Amino acid sequence: MDFITLLLKRHMDLIAQDIFSHLDLISLMNCELVCQNWNSAIKKGKLWKRLYCQECHKSSLLPTLFQRREAINQWQWEADRLVKSEETLVKNLFKTRQILKENWAVGNFQTTTTTLTGLNVSHLKMDANRIVFGVTKEFSRPFVNIWNRWTLECEAVIISPDSFIMTSISDLLLWKNLVFCSYEDGNIIVWDVKAGRECQSFNGEEVPSRERVVSLKIQMANGILISCFRTEPVYPDREIGHDWDSTVFSLRRISDDGQFFSNFVERIEHIPYTTVCQIESDSNFFAIFMKSFEFSKIQLRSADRHFQFLHELDFTNQNLVHFSCHSGRLATVSTEEDVQKIKLWDPKTLKCKKTWPALVGTVQVLLSSNHLVTCSHDDEKNSLTVWEIPAETSEEFPSELFQLQSEGDSTAFAFDELQILVVSNWNELMRIPIPVINGLPDLLNRHLEYNLLTAILKITHFFDPKKTEPL
Repeated sequence: MDFITLLLKRHMDLIAQDIFSHLDLISLMNCELVCQNWNSAIKKGKLWKRLYCQECHKSSLLPTLFQRREAINQWQWEADRLVKSEETLVKNLFKTRQILKENWAVGNFQTTTTTLTGLNVSHLKMDANRIVFGVTKEFSRPFVNIWNRWTLECEAVIISPDSFIMTSISDLLLWKNLVFCSYEDGNIIVWDVKAGRECQSFNGEEVPSRERVVSLKIQMANGILISCFRTEPVYPDREIGHDWDSTVFSLRRISDDGQFFSNFVERIEHIPYTTVCQIESDSNFFAIFMKSFEFSKIQLRSADRHFQFLHELDFTNQNLVHFSCHSGRLATVSTEEDVQKIKLWDPKTLKCKKTWPALVGTVQVLLSSNHLVTCSHDDEKNSLTVWEIPAETSEEFPSELFQLQSEGDSTAFAFDELQILVVSNWNELMRIPIPVINGLPDLLNRHLEYNLLTAILKITHFFDPKKTEPL
């Protein structure tokens, strides 16, 4: 009996729409094909838009797809909006997401390469709109390149002030239309990309006077900016007999429009004789990799203005190499008895859900909604191994999908469900013979030596780069 049609005939459309609202993507698509009545009820209830809003809270993939379609062909996107209904456009995003998932599963992708001659990339960040590089150049101040992610056009260049010429970029952060750039001397510059200007700057005045900044990491979650200053004493503490780094956390709040309420530090926390090696965040928590001569641990703190302690994972008897957090999950790479292992954790319960061996020389791990990518170094080659993460309720182990190879001295990479970005740096020693003098050959074979810096950006696309549809 077709009870949905019976409900519609009795003008109980809201009840029928409520039933449809509990369906997943595939079931909803099948229900549209049953009959015209079912299709009409789904359209009137705007169930595709409702499902879109639900999925956006779980993953950023659909909003990223939305922004990409708008950015890559704005005129066509506006024309489609006039001709097609909002429900149809949203449904197409779901179909695109499904095709992307299939492309990952079978390793269907395209790769493009861009060469950045004379540059060395030290940091790489990416969001739904932009790619940001921390760049050094021979005999020059460090600077930041901001590119449009979909057109690969340079939107802005942040050049370090003259006073920063002897310091290096410590960290980069993207948040809405703001780019945060921290330096190893304790300064932070905030750049408004749309306005094309510096909108804020501050330094580590909260660092104790007897200590100096040697590194500065920054992280953002829910409008909370955490500055993590790694400091060292100007004069070692002879009584303790250990010249160990310390850490200073400072907390600032940012308004929804991307501007500071003020340059006021709401909270300062000083942790002596402790080094912070890494800090990450998602909407649920801040995760901090902390080390001292007594312990090694990942500390979880709330992603709000209280920044309070929640849990911690002890890695004192293990060598923790790297970790990543995303969508309420935590992945780690550690060495146990000379064997590297990847572990997937539930941060709420501190239970290890999955453990499997990593490639030798794995130095980095990144998580997304559905995949995990590890980076390993072997001689002069770098390997990226892509794993598919099963559903939390599944007892299956992550399956290795494919590997990507790159060459170079060092590698920075970033990825989401649409692209994998890899930067390889080359530092080649060049020798230029000195010209002949007074018409006579240079018998001493004198030459001028210098380093030729080259960064190579490889982008792995799981869609056609020139079109709005996947491969």
